[in-house]
Amino acid sequence: MRERALRFLVNLDDYVDTGLFGDHRETRRMIGEQSGGLRVLNLFGYTGTFTCWAAHGGAARTVTVEANPRYVAWTRDNLELNGLDDPKHELVTGDVGPFIDGAAAASFDLVIVDPPSFSTRFGAGDFDVQRDHRALLTRVARVVAPGGRALFSTNHQRFEPWIEGLPFARVEEITERTVPVDYRNRTVHRAFWLEAPGELTSSSVDPPPPPTLRVVGLPRASGSAPTARGPRRGGCRRGA
Repeated sequence: MRERALRFLVNLDDYVDTGLFGDHRETRRMIGEQSGGLRVLNLFGYTGTFTCWAAHGGAARTVTVEANPRYVAWTRDNLELNGLDDPKHELVTGDVGPFIDGAAAASFDLVIVDPPSFSTRFGAGDFDVQRDHRALLTRVARVVAPGGRALFSTNHQRFEPWIEGLPFARVEEITERTVPVDYRNRTVHRAFWLEAPGELTSSSVDPPPPPTLRVVGLPRASGSAPTARGPRRGGCRRGA
């Protein structure tokens, strides 16, 4: 499927889980416009569409973290489909919690956080975005460089944000700018920018030496949509 300058592999036959969520097409465009020269971390990476837009926008480096190997393979295929496969775009198969706890402090300029509403794959125990988003964003804040930003989004239809007092200098809800104009449901998702204190420096946008990450050789995405996490929309899993 073509989305502006990029193309993405989708599965329209087997499951509701097609591999691409249309309600985030404006958010992906925004990421592409704002990733130039930045170190970008895509958590809960799903099929890597945010990663592709960041790479297309000139990101100095991307790291995509996704627990399901089939989605990681799908991400790789989407990168290759767009001519964006490059060692600087790293794919990490693993749970988000241990990854962010083990990452170096202030190591990313832009972090994309689009978690599932519910999940049993978050390092340990269950994850509920309503209950756990504050703790998650507090952990994410540690890896955001001074002046960097995190994009947080959720499709939980009864989501109530609890973001006052988080370790960010500024929080702004941008849902009106990210939900496409042709969506009648204006709360199909909610999205927020969270900005870290300080300013990005020229050294912070220079790509660091590649770290040792859990990058594994994976089979290519099969013709059937992955089922390890269940349906994404209307069920326990949703990403972008």
